[in-house]
Amino acid sequence: MNAYSIFHVGPISGLATFSDKYIATAGYDNQLILWCAQTNKALACGRHDHLVNQCDFSPDGTLLVSSSSDYTARVWSVPDMRLIGVISVHADDVSKAAFSPDGQQIATSSFDGTLSVHDLHGVFKKRLVGHTGLIENFDWSKDNRTLQSCGMDGTIRTWDTLTGECRAVRSIDGVDIDTLVTLTDGTILAGNSDGSIASIDPYDNVTFFDAHTTAIKLLFVDDAERRLVSLGYDNRVHIWDLNKGSLEAKIKTSTFPRCIWARSASFLTENVIAFATFGTTYATWDLASDVWDTDRVGSIPGVNAVFTGSDGIYSVGDAGVLEKSGAEIANLGTLCNFVVEINGQIFAGGQAGIVFDALTATELYRHTSPLNCAVIVKSAAATFLAVGTYSGHVIYLNVKDPAETKVVKVHSGAIKGIACQNGIIATGTSDGEIKYTDVDTLEIISEIGSAHDGIVNDLCVYESGFATVSRDLTLRLWRNGVSSPDVFKSSHRHSIKCVASSSRGDLIASGSYGGTIQVFDVNRKNWTGKPVRPTLSGISSLTWDEATQAFIAGSYDGRLYSVHP
Repeated sequence: MNAYSIFHVGPISGLATFSDKYIATAGYDNQLILWCAQTNKALACGRHDHLVNQCDFSPDGTLLVSSSSDYTARVWSVPDMRLIGVISVHADDVSKAAFSPDGQQIATSSFDGTLSVHDLHGVFKKRLVGHTGLIENFDWSKDNRTLQSCGMDGTIRTWDTLTGECRAVRSIDGVDIDTLVTLTDGTILAGNSDGSIASIDPYDNVTFFDAHTTAIKLLFVDDAERRLVSLGYDNRVHIWDLNKGSLEAKIKTSTFPRCIWARSASFLTENVIAFATFGTTYATWDLASDVWDTDRVGSIPGVNAVFTGSDGIYSVGDAGVLEKSGAEIANLGTLCNFVVEINGQIFAGGQAGIVFDALTATELYRHTSPLNCAVIVKSAAATFLAVGTYSGHVIYLNVKDPAETKVVKVHSGAIKGIACQNGIIATGTSDGEIKYTDVDTLEIISEIGSAHDGIVNDLCVYESGFATVSRDLTLRLWRNGVSSPDVFKSSHRHSIKCVASSSRGDLIASGSYGGTIQVFDVNRKNWTGKPVRPTLSGISSLTWDEATQAFIAGSYDGRLYSVHP
């Protein structure tokens, strides 16, 4: 492959730098790309069998390790990107892989709830077991022996990598922690879902500092200059002076462009930071001039949402391009996660936190965190759009009078799916919770904790209630008035991303990150056959098309696929 033709066609979820020489990017297109930082040209690439989540350079820049949803981490030589080792000890997505500060070990974390330690060729040395849910992040301590990790169980754990012993367990009540860093003196800094940074000193004294207006997605440290960088889903980046003994001293702050994904970034030089994007390559921010360089970031084709409207099939995705039956009709200029129609009016929204009148690209409402999903709701008083957000809020936007919009905090975790039936709005979250809200009062009437053994990725209505899907590879049917579900194991091999039902609610389709679709017959209570796989990319969304009596699937490859039950 010609190096000049190498670029990403899916969002960049991970990024690492080595000095001012190399940049590596990990993508949802299964690619790991090595770039020359001086020319911004791709040098070589490696591939995984599924999404690449994160990557990290060895301290001397001769090795690169990548973590993937194919359940492996892989070790590569630099700059030729020759595969020299595979870590395959995990039973679920590998969320992160990182070298120890001395460059002699590699640690990995996984959604299977474990961490592991390996040598530079990927040979297994020790497993660290204790978290009760998926692990979000970890960081090496400067002693090359200790790890700090945070998980969906709400704990921060300290590990001895030589013995596998868990030395300490800390819990910060009421918040999720996506990211943490360990300072030279042993202080742990943790970014919380409420936008604050928790500072935990070596004596376990905890101090909170207000940092962002919504969830913090990433913290990283520049040890040489004693600076901390925080990225939030409020589209802000802050740089903090660690020499002051308090995070109240900001050195610099900026609002980043819409193409930036707050999931990964790293210092390239003393005054330049490279960022992951929802585009073909990375972006940079020059601190001295406060200039963002996004000129090289091209749009990518992925479809994130599909909806059957009254006059065609609507879809929208990573590039923010709204299409009807395959033809572009509007460009919203930002990644979108949902599209719905109400009486001929099209609504869309996503990463920027904006609810758009999509046909005119008019901003109707702006929230402080990304928007994940939406559903049309009709109450006794009005018709409105209910939008589920990353921050756990539901936005109730009055269609006829957006000024009457109400915002209600429903969950502590991100809302991944939302549906409405018989006067009840159901919401499912990243922490496996389901809540039911009354359409007329907007009050929560019941809740179900641990509805799945993992993230609730999506939900829909069916003929007798609500259907949910999850990372646990099951379809669960929640019949009206029943608090325990009927559980049906699917044949998917990767996390189930989306679900939709037929107009009568008697057929339910599920789509996975592995590109497979499987249909369930509600009346027969079984799957109609083995999964079909129309694409090697993941299935992002599903809708029922009454005209063709088929499910329409949106894919991260940018295409729509028709599946007849």
